[in-house]
Amino acid sequence: MFISHALDSLQEKVVRPIGWRLLQKTYDRWREPLTIFARTACVGNQVLSRTFRSSHLKLYHAQKCHIDFLNELDQGLRPTAGLEHEIASLNQDSMRWFTQLYQKDLLETFLNSNVSLFDSFCELTDLKVEIHSGIYSYGHRSDFNEPEKIQFKELDLEETWRSFTALVKKKQELNPMSPIVYLHYSSRNDPRRHYRDRAAKLIELASSMQSSFSTFRVLKCDEGQYSYAENDKLPYHYGKETINLLSNGLSKILSDFDIRTDRYTVRN
Repeated sequence: MFISHALDSLQEKVVRPIGWRLLQKTYDRWREPLTIFARTACVGNQVLSRTFRSSHLKLYHAQKCHIDFLNELDQGLRPTAGLEHEIASLNQDSMRWFTQLYQKDLLETFLNSNVSLFDSFCELTDLKVEIHSGIYSYGHRSDFNEPEKIQFKELDLEETWRSFTALVKKKQELNPMSPIVYLHYSSRNDPRRHYRDRAAKLIELASSMQSSFSTFRVLKCDEGQYSYAENDKLPYHYGKETINLLSNGLSKILSDFDIRTDRYTVRN
């Protein structure tokens, strides 16, 4: 009797799980990978890594892909001839992020991805930059060598959002089951009033878009739940509790589109 019970327990706890894992790996080999277009900085990257646990996912990362840049690609207004001027003006740390913008078919990657994740840091902080006569880019002053010689212009959020609306509409028409998630960076820990006002405007615009498009979702915590990272007082570096809350929120959003995050892990 004891031996029979032990064998049943062994089958339940060891044999069946191993068999299931082997079956899952076999399935992963032939099924199409989940593709994610990620316009994310540190927080969005942490949320992605925390959310996806298993395997068979393809991540396309374009950290510096401002919405207006993506819209210019869609409108055929982006002159790739400006790349050499852009690279020449960048500092070494930022160069790899900007060269991602000129990878082949960036717009098509966004439009055809299964999931799109944007975090709001670009729209919150990036400026329009004239890097050469009539050639513009988007970024921080800290991205460029000799920023005092470059003209920077703050972007109007209403205009940016009109560009985003057109892109969201186009993607939803192409694939009505492909979620576009906008992760809100809270400015509650930022002492600068300008950025707190800008963050408030962004969440207002994003919430309005969520009511207009079924594929567009806002990912955020309650303001009081945006905590500092341990031993880090930078206002846009959040603690583990905040990352976990955002990860759980992302899983819930994706489940509404029949995407199970426990079956995927981020693989660059």
